[in-house]
Amino acid sequence: MALNESGLHIVPQELEQAMANPNAELFTKIYVGAGSNATSTDIILSPTGGDDTSTIQAALTTAKATSSVTPGYGTNGKRVLLNGGLFQVSAEIIVPDLVDLLGAGMRATVLKMTAAGGRLTYGPTATTTPSWATITGGVTGRGGSSGDFFIDANNTATTPFYIGLATQRLFRSIEVRNGSGSTNAGMTVAAAQNCTFLNVNCEANAGTNLRVDMGAGGNRWYGCEANAAGKYNLEIIQSGTSPASLYTVPSDNHFTSCIFERAGTAGTANLYLGGGGSTFFDGCNFENASATSNFPAVKIRLDHASGVGPYHFTNCAIQGTQANTVGYDITGALTVHWNGTNFLFLQKDGIKADDTCFLTNSGFLRNANVTNAFTNQGGGTGTIESRIQMPLVSGAKVANLETFRYHTATPEGAITAPVGAICTDVTNGELYVKKTGTGNTGWKQITHA
Repeated sequence: MALNESGLHIVPQELEQAMANPNAELFTKIYVGAGSNATSTDIILSPTGGDDTSTIQAALTTAKATSSVTPGYGTNGKRVLLNGGLFQVSAEIIVPDLVDLLGAGMRATVLKMTAAGGRLTYGPTATTTPSWATITGGVTGRGGSSGDFFIDANNTATTPFYIGLATQRLFRSIEVRNGSGSTNAGMTVAAAQNCTFLNVNCEANAGTNLRVDMGAGGNRWYGCEANAAGKYNLEIIQSGTSPASLYTVPSDNHFTSCIFERAGTAGTANLYLGGGGSTFFDGCNFENASATSNFPAVKIRLDHASGVGPYHFTNCAIQGTQANTVGYDITGALTVHWNGTNFLFLQKDGIKADDTCFLTNSGFLRNANVTNAFTNQGGGTGTIESRIQMPLVSGAKVANLETFRYHTATPEGAITAPVGAICTDVTNGELYVKKTGTGNTGWKQITHA
């Protein structure tokens, strides 16, 4: 994996190799539509004009039968290639491990769902056979590439694209649109591990565009987009426990150069982060591109109990044009990290809080057109503590000393810090210095002569 300046994983090595040498076989495998490099071992399907569900499932089952599943040596067998045209899907299609499902192009091959239960499923789920409830260790649904097709839920299918307990799969050049039901999701990633998503777009689903749930972890999204959701564009939650209690909390998921814009009024925010461990956003854009009131004013809502997170935002832009736009609305005692330069182009508040939250900033948080950079949630009793970490050099060692604090009242009895720390009371415009002790007492106000 490659690292950027902030140390975050950005692009898998094989993707870097493909981009460096576009003529290489690896580039063809990752980026070129399946139909253009078909081989004699592939299973190639064309639309029948009727229901194609059983035809596609039979082809996938046949392709799986030719794959070796010897532990540690999974070798892909036949691929299933879908020619351009409209395929009709009325029920669940399960894509086995070690099998590729590739179309002729994101808009050339269309999978149109004709019933509420129509969907593509990867890896065991709570309802598939084998069910994840029967798994006692490890994960299945390994390997395989899927891409170059368009999933049209047809305002009928409730969960058109579902990734269960799958791992090490590649998804690229896929669009998921028109999912049904305000409480459902166009694309659900539940318990999936170490999968890569490249140019995957979720748009105009009645509920959430992209839902990351339960123990989903170690997944990477690059250049993806979630747009015009009826509810949330991105929702990270913990709705239950996935297989045999193996995985519980979604964590270590990375979003790089992604766009999240124009969430709908059925939700309370563009992004709803209601659970999960460390989550990383690098170079992402969160915005509502309209000045109307049709979109929620809050861009990012962090809403969960103590002990989860932290969330990391690196070189992101958070924008909104409504008069009441808020950047972050935070509930719960959690930590948010800003790295690099993050821009807030808003019309009201950068950060609102109704609980104690810790905001660390190892880079810059730059505001433009923001009335209040930090404010309490209206009527709330929460406090905001901002910790700016500054590197100090002592001999050959480098340590982070948390020196500066921001608080909404006097820090005495509220803010824990080492001697020498400085705290600004942003409500009353007073400055304090920590004179004694290591706890939350010993603060003295700095007076003017």
